[in-house]
Amino acid sequence: MKSLKKLLLLTLIIIIIISFFYLVGLALPSPKMNHSNEITIYDNKDKIVQQIHYESEGKYLTIDEINEDFIYAFIASEDDNFNNHFGFSLKGISRAMINNILTDSSSGGSTITQQLARSLYYDNDKTILRKIKEAFMTIRLETHYSKNEIIEEYLNNIFLGHNIYGIEEASNYYFSKTNKELTLNEVCLIVGIANAPNLNAPDINYENAIKRKNYVLKKLYKINYIDKSTYDNLINKNPIIKINKKSFINPITPYYFYIKKFLEKYKFNNKKILANGIKVYTTVDYDLQERLINLIKNENPNDNSQISAIIFKVNSGDVLAMSGGYDIEDEYLRCLYSIRPVGSTIKPLLYYLALKCKMNPLTYLDCKKTTFNILGYEPFSPTNASNNYASHEINMIQAVGLSDNIYATKSLLYVGFDNFHKLINKFAIKGDVVPSSALGINETSLINLTSIYNCFASLGTYYTPRIIKKITDYKENVLFYNNTKASKKLETPYVYLLNQLLRAPFDKNLIDYTKPTLINYQTKNYYAAKTGTDPYNSYIISFNPNYCIGIWNGTDDNTPLAYKNIGKSIFKNFVNALDDENIWYNPPAYINKMLINPITGEYNSNVSSEYWKFNDFIL
Repeated sequence: MKSLKKLLLLTLIIIIIISFFYLVGLALPSPKMNHSNEITIYDNKDKIVQQIHYESEGKYLTIDEINEDFIYAFIASEDDNFNNHFGFSLKGISRAMINNILTDSSSGGSTITQQLARSLYYDNDKTILRKIKEAFMTIRLETHYSKNEIIEEYLNNIFLGHNIYGIEEASNYYFSKTNKELTLNEVCLIVGIANAPNLNAPDINYENAIKRKNYVLKKLYKINYIDKSTYDNLINKNPIIKINKKSFINPITPYYFYIKKFLEKYKFNNKKILANGIKVYTTVDYDLQERLINLIKNENPNDNSQISAIIFKVNSGDVLAMSGGYDIEDEYLRCLYSIRPVGSTIKPLLYYLALKCKMNPLTYLDCKKTTFNILGYEPFSPTNASNNYASHEINMIQAVGLSDNIYATKSLLYVGFDNFHKLINKFAIKGDVVPSSALGINETSLINLTSIYNCFASLGTYYTPRIIKKITDYKENVLFYNNTKASKKLETPYVYLLNQLLRAPFDKNLIDYTKPTLINYQTKNYYAAKTGTDPYNSYIISFNPNYCIGIWNGTDDNTPLAYKNIGKSIFKNFVNALDDENIWYNPPAYINKMLINPITGEYNSNVSSEYWKFNDFIL
């Protein structure tokens, strides 16, 4: 009897509180709902390129795009009085309270509107304050939105296992179909997941999934949505699941993965901020991004290798395009996060320093195969990738174009370990400088390595990479602003000489004891470039005054790389499709253009290429 009195008193109190909240809810403006948890992504021209529901990464469905079976199945199984109540089910509350009082356990009595309020605006903690806030928001939703609007939002937000939110993504994942293509039996299976997603997902526990499917069918029969014949027919039929983990494909996906991680890192992913949706303005050039993704997909050798790429706009830190791997849905963006030895792509920094130390493009060094005995180090015998060696002296032009490792090692000894260490540290390249540093054993990420070449392309000015320009709320109030930083890290006169030297890998006049590294990958417009290859990694980093492009190919498990020219092919096809002018740098008056035989150094030769020198160089 005491328990009954307690129950009646609590019920009365709840009714009074709900009535009060209802009156207050009417007086307040409607809570933002139709863009809740929505991330709108803009390109570098402030054009919308993607709208994604945070967490689900799926398309938002309007009521007309929703399979009617889902609406009735969810109402029947989760809230059979949905169309008649004002946000709360007194029957459900009473049932939960009786259970809590009599069994001393916790049990829910949430309506669809309550579930939606919790999903959109609050966490799952069980504090009294949270429950009061949830109740108040439930009333606000009911007073300002129609039942159709509420169920529409609910079906786009409902958690359905495996980090899946919303019926469209669930339909894609479990059955490789759109929600409209599902049979009633398939719909019921998905609806049954919602009760306990981590227990009822069919690829986790198929038996549980079928039990819940049958429960939903029974509820549909009970509300007369289906007749006895349909119920009897479906109750014994088990849907065949067809898991599709690649249901969400979009060229912008790598940007979304970065944005998602950024939001989590800087706490922009809380429900208070996301409740009304946010706008993310990025640096992406959609056309370039789409072209890059398609080229990578078409070059996939279907082995265990991976590829990543990143493209900068020169004279800025803006990332115009990027790819983290062959699988566009792989959240591990190798272009940003993978730290690897840089190989011969380190050499331009070495030769920049050599130019500063009074070497010049026509400085000749003996480059026969050599073992270096350096005090404090084990004997060092560098090898060339081609396994071919000069039987004569070669100059810096040849060293760059042919990627000669003997010349690089001698250049390192000339400039000094300490000086080179200071330079690479300036660009955040990891590790001490040792003899093999001339060959690129030091490590960094592709984005950092490419940003160094972007510094070459920008004539010595370094720009911090930028992917997100700003983040605003739906009213355009700025939540985050990223103004890229510029700093002078290299001296422009030497960069001019270096950039022209980096044309050498394409130079057909450099065929000698081996071939230039990019002789078979000519581009229609001028580009500078350097490759880097070891058994496990293959790089090409290239630029002109418009774009700076970095591409890496390798394996995640550091097994030997079977195909080492994929990055070069992607580079060639990418830049040859660009509709940009054939522009190159115009050197200032203190630099002379010289037409020479790049092997002999002879002027006015029948075999000649253009390289640059300072006016006061003695050649």
